[in-house]
Amino acid sequence: LMDQHIYQNCTKILCSMVEKNIKTALEVQQQEKVILRSLKVGNFTMKILIKVHNIFKHATEKNYNYIVELLLYIYLNNPSYLTFICEKSPQFINLVKSNVLNPSDALLKEMLMEEKFVNHLHNIDLNGLENKDNLLGYVIFIMSAIKSGLQENNTRYNKYKIIDCVFRWLPYGHIWFNMGLKFEAIGEVKCNSFGLYEQLLTHMFVLACTCDSEEINHLQQKIYESILSANCYSALFSSNLLELLVRSSSRSFLMGQISSLTTTYQKLENYQLFADSPQYVHIRYTLRSLYKYLHTEHKIRMYNNQLICDEKNFGLWSAIGIKSLPEELQSRVEEQIVETLKNKLHKVLNSGVQSPDEIESLVKIMNVCATCSLIDHTDTLEDYVIKAWTKMCPNNSKFLLPNGALVMGCVWYLNYIEALVSLTIAMKCILATGANMIKVHHVVSSMIQEGNTEVKLVLIKLFFTMMLTPVCDENKRAVDTLLLSTFKSLFEQNDIVVKNRFFSALRKHISDKNIERIISKVVNENSTLQKTWQTYTKRGTLNENVDLKTQLIGTIDFKYRHKCLESVCMESSDSECVTNKANSSNFDFADIDTLFEAESDSEPACKKVKLDTSDVEEIIARLENDASQLSQVKENVFTRDYKDRVIGVCEMLRNIID
Repeated sequence: LMDQHIYQNCTKILCSMVEKNIKTALEVQQQEKVILRSLKVGNFTMKILIKVHNIFKHATEKNYNYIVELLLYIYLNNPSYLTFICEKSPQFINLVKSNVLNPSDALLKEMLMEEKFVNHLHNIDLNGLENKDNLLGYVIFIMSAIKSGLQENNTRYNKYKIIDCVFRWLPYGHIWFNMGLKFEAIGEVKCNSFGLYEQLLTHMFVLACTCDSEEINHLQQKIYESILSANCYSALFSSNLLELLVRSSSRSFLMGQISSLTTTYQKLENYQLFADSPQYVHIRYTLRSLYKYLHTEHKIRMYNNQLICDEKNFGLWSAIGIKSLPEELQSRVEEQIVETLKNKLHKVLNSGVQSPDEIESLVKIMNVCATCSLIDHTDTLEDYVIKAWTKMCPNNSKFLLPNGALVMGCVWYLNYIEALVSLTIAMKCILATGANMIKVHHVVSSMIQEGNTEVKLVLIKLFFTMMLTPVCDENKRAVDTLLLSTFKSLFEQNDIVVKNRFFSALRKHISDKNIERIISKVVNENSTLQKTWQTYTKRGTLNENVDLKTQLIGTIDFKYRHKCLESVCMESSDSECVTNKANSSNFDFADIDTLFEAESDSEPACKKVKLDTSDVEEIIARLENDASQLSQVKENVFTRDYKDRVIGVCEMLRNIID
């Protein structure tokens, strides 16, 4: 019985029988009696497979390939997949549950006890899977493993490897996250079903709640690695998971995470290309998500440590949002910010830009101001913003060339447009005023029709915001004319990137009556446009010959690449060749790795400052003296705030020892 060949041959035959019977049952328009017989035979064979596995439980060498391939196939054909992709009936799905999925869960529970099986699961080459549908089978497989371990209160299985399996799968998640799968909700919840994303997030959070401190540290490391990666779904998932963790953890844990992220953000902000990297988006989103859970006193303390009057903190507060501050502090800060912005706009609009630093400073404060709430009540600022849009008109701007090419070396121009768009959307008063809205509408429509790819991508959001804004009767005709010409231009767009962005935004607002009215007018004039729109609404893709899943699978090998990792020769506006110095204008990846070595709730370790022995001796002596004085303070003097701060200091000291 210890012979590995016996085990391998038995599992090969049994797994082949189960898979063959499932495929027979899944055939289109299969007879009911054949379906029932096939699933019953599959059920019986699964029970034999479980017994064979138990007999060989203590075998030294076992080949798991056949069992893993079978389980991938079985979990691929889960109720959600059978319902939404295969369009099977509820009766058929119930038969699959009872005859195939339930025995599979029983087999999985037994196999999770074996370390080698978990290692085999961890080492599967996801990119090498011939059938990309098995990517779905893999993640359902992992969720079933998590669920099995929780139900049996099984602490023996390797949670480190299970965590790694989930994070290895996330870069491929964009395929099945977007396929509209629905999973039944468990327990008493408002929603009857969840998408795959929510289902996986829930399983990971529950798994995290059962982890010990070392396993949590491992999970935190994976979370931060994902946030600092270039993959958006990995980062989004990690950010959402971290948010769930801080909501269910201590206040000191939350403060530690925000402190770590703030330090990381401000360090990376010193590198020029960071602002154009995916990590910039990921960290800002995570900071904004976590900050709202801080208590008022901690928000005030953080503000005092990162004062808005210091321009180097503009980026941080544009990420967090001024409107997230406590109400009294918020009103004071907003008045200060709005006044500063008005002065800068007055200077730039009347005297011109004197240096690149000046426009960079203006963009930063515009982004901060866009997160305020008081800007709706500032008439002077409204006048400046309208004037800024007027100067952006293609007739006045030398950067927006007729052929749509953006002058190289003027990336700041895009940043300025993006900041102006954010500020305009925040200033609802501009869009509510008829005359001003028409001015902005005219400029935006002209820029979309004449601008290059990047300009159009930046302006589409504002364009839809204006479309959704009610218009008074006297301006309706003028606005409709602008909308129709712009819509037609976007519908007929040859640039597939712009076209996809436009249709994606359009689909979100298709229920709006005004947008529906404009679409009808545009597509009814042209049969080709009408066919394009019908294809997109029906299939979710602009190509009627390629379905959405095929398109998503085709993007698996797409990777974001930082330009700074190779020597790039870029042509500037005066045609001079400028070669980027390696690592001079981007954050150092080696530095990122050292940021999160600490295994605690405190901020991650960064490069240590080199100190002389005498300096270290002096610091330690001062710490000993201060700690001695603190220990003599009466217990009732310590507030909860003081205790949290002491805990934070203790954690930092523990990191040094570890």
